[in-house]
Amino acid sequence: MNKKVYFIISSIIQIITSLYAITNAKVLAKSLADAMSFISNDVDLFSKSGNIYIIVMAIVCILLNSIIMYYASKDSLLRNKGKVIACSVMSIFTAAYTIIELLAIVNIIVMASSKRVNPEDFPPPKEKLPILEKEKVDKSKILEAVILLLIYFSQFIWADFLPKKGAITITISIIFYLLMITLSIIFFKDLLKNNFKEFKNHFKAYRQNLLPLLGKYYLAYIFVAIIAALLCKEMNSANQESIMKLPIWYSLPLAVIYAPIVEEILFRGCLRRFIKNDKVFIAISAIVFGLLHTVFSEATLYNTIVMALPYMTIGCFLAYVYAKTNNILCNMSFHCFHNTIAMILMILIR
Repeated sequence: MNKKVYFIISSIIQIITSLYAITNAKVLAKSLADAMSFISNDVDLFSKSGNIYIIVMAIVCILLNSIIMYYASKDSLLRNKGKVIACSVMSIFTAAYTIIELLAIVNIIVMASSKRVNPEDFPPPKEKLPILEKEKVDKSKILEAVILLLIYFSQFIWADFLPKKGAITITISIIFYLLMITLSIIFFKDLLKNNFKEFKNHFKAYRQNLLPLLGKYYLAYIFVAIIAALLCKEMNSANQESIMKLPIWYSLPLAVIYAPIVEEILFRGCLRRFIKNDKVFIAISAIVFGLLHTVFSEATLYNTIVMALPYMTIGCFLAYVYAKTNNILCNMSFHCFHNTIAMILMILIR
């Protein structure tokens, strides 16, 4: 059996199995809730709305295998080798039944062991990433970074004096977030202007060179998140739980607009002004980014460190991207994408 026929049959089986999972979502959700009870003490997440989760994952699995089947029908599997492997990896994590996982693993093995021989098997050459210089820093820029960091960290002091609920608290929080966005843009306006221009003009080069990193990042992130959940017996950090309790109209722009702009400027832009060595910058940026998401919310030091590990993985990836490109728009784009996916899943689960 040649690769084309195999991948078409494999995709059809996975699509049919996923369709069956949609019709059997409630039963699968109960099984998932029972399985998750081994990892987490809180299984309400899956027992109440697990069927929606199953349906969404099955639809994603159908889309992924439709892409693979399209490449197979066009005899372009080897030309799109990386994309086929990426779709197969994602199929493992969206699989409703073991048969899908097994076929996806076989897909990965077959594609990974396949060698490109003919010229048509090779993808077109990638555009090279534009070479951007590191931001030139003077005393005024250092001062701006210090001011921005001090204002950001001040919220962990004055926020304790606000009432826990009410319109006043929400209003003050919104004003603070708008202030942080405004100051971040003002203090980094030259960098943002230059980076946006380069990002727009060389978008294809950024897409071709950075998107493959996204698959590797998500593999690492999912692995670390599972380990953290096993160690703490909790699926979500206290930070995630608090976000889930917020109204959608408030949490959605906070996650997909505020965080990508402000957090990237703070934990990448500001820290880069102090740390020029790439390895030191990546390490410190990852640690600070991770701990800031747990240190003020987790009940114990153990949970603070362990539940920070997935956030550190995100921070490490984003710091690496910034060190590689010196373009903070790349970071903001990835950060926005990650938070958007997380919010979509959160909304569906809620």
